[in-house]
Amino acid sequence: MSIKDCINRAVAAGEMDKDRAERILREYDGVFEEMRQNMGHTQAEVAAARRVVEDARNAAFEKRRITQLQAAASTRLAQRLDAYKDVKGNPNPHGFLKDIIEARRGAGGETLAGKYESINGEYRGRLLEAVKLFRTLPGGFRRNKGALDDVGRATYGEKTETDVAKRIAKAWSDVAEELRTRRNAAGGNTAKRGDWNLPQDHDALTARKAGYERWREAILFREDGKTLALDLDKMGEQFNDGIPFTEGSLEVFLRDAYEAISTDGYSRRNPSGQHGSSLRNRRTDHRFFVFKSFDDWKRYNDTFGSGQDVFNVMLNHIDRMSMEISMMEVLGPNPHASYALLKDQAMSLAQLKGDVKAPERVRKAQLMGQEMFDHFQGKTSIPVSKGLALFGSAVRNYASSALLGRAVISSITDANIMRDTSAMAGLGHTAPTKMMGRIYRSKKLRDELATAGLLFKNGVEVGNAVARFELEDMKFKSAAGLADFVIRSTGLGHLSEMRKQASGGAFMHTAAVDWVGRKFDELPTDVQRWLDNYGLSRDTWDLISKAEVYETPDGLKLLRPQEIKAVAGQRIADLYLEVVQNFQELSVPSTNIRGQVISKFGTKPGTIWGEANRFGMQFKGFSVTFLLDHVANVVDEGLAGRPMNALKFGASLVIGNTLLGGVAMQLKALMIGQDPRDMTTAKFWGAAFMQGGGLGIFGDFLFSDYNRFGGGLAGTIAGPGIGLISDTAKLTLGNIADGGKDAGKDLVGWLRRWTPGGSLWYSSLIYQREILDQIQQAVDPKAARAFRRKMRAAEEIDTKYFYPPGSSVIFGGGNVRAPNLGNAVGE
Repeated sequence: MSIKDCINRAVAAGEMDKDRAERILREYDGVFEEMRQNMGHTQAEVAAARRVVEDARNAAFEKRRITQLQAAASTRLAQRLDAYKDVKGNPNPHGFLKDIIEARRGAGGETLAGKYESINGEYRGRLLEAVKLFRTLPGGFRRNKGALDDVGRATYGEKTETDVAKRIAKAWSDVAEELRTRRNAAGGNTAKRGDWNLPQDHDALTARKAGYERWREAILFREDGKTLALDLDKMGEQFNDGIPFTEGSLEVFLRDAYEAISTDGYSRRNPSGQHGSSLRNRRTDHRFFVFKSFDDWKRYNDTFGSGQDVFNVMLNHIDRMSMEISMMEVLGPNPHASYALLKDQAMSLAQLKGDVKAPERVRKAQLMGQEMFDHFQGKTSIPVSKGLALFGSAVRNYASSALLGRAVISSITDANIMRDTSAMAGLGHTAPTKMMGRIYRSKKLRDELATAGLLFKNGVEVGNAVARFELEDMKFKSAAGLADFVIRSTGLGHLSEMRKQASGGAFMHTAAVDWVGRKFDELPTDVQRWLDNYGLSRDTWDLISKAEVYETPDGLKLLRPQEIKAVAGQRIADLYLEVVQNFQELSVPSTNIRGQVISKFGTKPGTIWGEANRFGMQFKGFSVTFLLDHVANVVDEGLAGRPMNALKFGASLVIGNTLLGGVAMQLKALMIGQDPRDMTTAKFWGAAFMQGGGLGIFGDFLFSDYNRFGGGLAGTIAGPGIGLISDTAKLTLGNIADGGKDAGKDLVGWLRRWTPGGSLWYSSLIYQREILDQIQQAVDPKAARAFRRKMRAAEEIDTKYFYPPGSSVIFGGGNVRAPNLGNAVGE
């Protein structure tokens, strides 16, 4: 009896539903036609039937597994939602909708963003040798770029002359396989392939423009158009029951793959289904094609793939897998359905509560939470107009390259924030500072901390150094590289990186020497409260406390997630690392998901309103983060019934940041050739208070009509990027319109404000006085008047120039003198 007869009888007997029977028969017909090309009719019938039956069994088993995983996740999330409380101890289901995405100050358990960072940190840390070898130099230039192809060939098992390439290839293979198995355990469905070397990305737009025939030739053949680039034997072993593919039998797969690639996956989506509802099968197609050699892979990657180098391909794969794993481990195999259910459950609880305002709070939280969820997945970064988005990003990055040369001075307030955060977590005030000293003395310690999951990122990703100042969704490569070059040239990228590692290292060290071996109730009260905020409560901590303490070669003791995993499992190890990484981010503030969503007001990149918003919020994102993470923390202490804590931490934050803000202002004054400002006046401390809270640019307007960049209040609200566009238009179109009578003056003014690196703290004063001022005097008859106006503006803020505008040490002229430090105390 044929398989068709069996299925028809099962339908007639009511043992199988008609739709399922039709799906199986369609699959059978397709497999039979494929196999008949390589074997006889009867053999093809038997082989096709065997495969369809086996597939049906596997599908049924997999369906039960996924259902169980999803049910377990739904139950776990419902319990967390129902038990979630605000700082006052009141039920807070609407808060959970946001905090499950990201909560720097804790959500009583794992979050999507925290889980992602912990997974990402763990597996990137396993590629530490590659990270160190291929770190980017300032501006985005790759170190040891010539060795990248050697690593790529090593991943394909090809001959290579260097042992380091072989070690990196082995580490990559182990990481990729662990990510695959972990994703499958969470609900994924990607088969093991022993000959899988590097991920194969595909560029949908390039493939669509080229058309099927050109794409087919590029992926199937080498440059001669005759020699196969794909290994049809190996592809057959994995995807064709061990039967090698031929060009003919592969054709149907190629056409299906091209449709999926060129439509960005829409050709395989059920129009009635939810977009992106399940992640479980997403990684299957990326493993279908098997290239014969690394050169074959690279040629396709450069033409129809991502075009990125081998190192970035590896990191991007870790990033994507980390995101998908985090979503499935936190929300289940169908994370979108889980989050939709959470929103419904929160509204149901609100409706039953009897509080007329509760449903409205939930509705707002649903919108905010969904925005955060979309942002986490990168959906909000997809531009409506790619050209407009890239233009806006390029302008803003260029403005950053010109204006952030002294940002490292403003970051002096990080020292107080580190101190305050450390005290709040129960580590004491000085733990991060002491750890920073150890890190500076030992590069090996930095490697140890990176292996523990505290990986440095500034040297890996272009633009990461400037990320704390920007809200960019996408980057124009050359402009982003320029901004990256300037920020890292100031030392800020390195300093921020060291501060974060020091904070995380201090947490792991304190946990190892002061907390391990003690019951939860025996820990200091501040430590208990900090750990409990993240879900590391009594039972969980007692498991963690049994972990072996790791000791580095130079004798530093650390409580690492690796040792916690051995005694408490992966989930608790991830949660511990999430706590440490959140402590890092709180200690050295940078933009986060919640702050970015609030700052963007729901606007999309590549739209007029979206780009206008991003221009206006440039350099203001840090202030939003500071309010959300630190000012709100002080408020929460008060609301939680701990007014003395709120007073203590609030006073420390305000006083410390104001004092350091004042120091930053005085250093900046010296760097632009002015005496220190008079600190005996209220206007100074008002500006210092604003500087300490990341609002120094607005502090300039307390007692002046212009900010430090030379723009008015309206221009500051619009953003520096708009000023760059306006000044460029004035320099070009404006001078064309008026015959160029002020062209020289306008050019000097443009260079003074918009030269990349022109504001570097160690060279800007020389650039201004010895080059631009001298040019201005030569081309602008009114230069002297402009210089006097600057000197009067300095007097309005109680200071004078010791290196006055227009003066020169090299060429002579002007009253150059030593700075009058006594002016700081009113002399």
